[in-house]
Amino acid sequence: MSAELILRALGFTLTATCVSFVLAALLGALVAAARRGPWAPLRWLAIAWVSVLRGVPPLVWLFVAFFGINLGQAKLTALTATILTFSLVGSAFLAEAYRSGLDSVSRTQFEAVSATAMPAWPGFSRVILPQALPVSLSAAGAYLIHLLKDTALASLIGVQELTFITNDAVQRGSNGFTAFLLLGLAYLALSVPVALAARTAEAKLRKRWAVAA
Repeated sequence: MSAELILRALGFTLTATCVSFVLAALLGALVAAARRGPWAPLRWLAIAWVSVLRGVPPLVWLFVAFFGINLGQAKLTALTATILTFSLVGSAFLAEAYRSGLDSVSRTQFEAVSATAMPAWPGFSRVILPQALPVSLSAAGAYLIHLLKDTALASLIGVQELTFITNDAVQRGSNGFTAFLLLGLAYLALSVPVALAARTAEAKLRKRWAVAA
């Protein structure tokens, strides 16, 4: 494998992971808000969204997106199908991460915000969010690592990411044990900094809130 091929494959892996995670984080926030909202039909829709998307393996959704969605005479590219799949599936997981963070905040904190007649957004951003963030961030960081590894599934629909080029190299005669060991080390090298960053950010948020409290 050439260095150029490895860098291009790494680019595909990181692109699919980062874009999917950002879109999932934004959509997941909407789903979490709907689930905690006052309108019952929207709450049930959010619950169904989370249950259905989490209840089916990501590989099945990936095949549905790539093989099942046709836009006229065109169909989704492999990379677009990958990003769409993991954005939607990720939104369900991150919605639960947000929900768990909000559920970790004592009910008395919500009541205190209401009692002070503070406007909704300032009260949420200054009192509730700082307490919910550490829990949500921990779960979101864990999901980001999970997502990074799940992008290997995209190799099954032809995305030339790290797993694809490794498997291709083995089929062309490279030593399978060495090739896949190096692949595992590559994923480890990508995952460890994410885990450390999430842990550090969580600790800082907890410390900042403890000082503020």
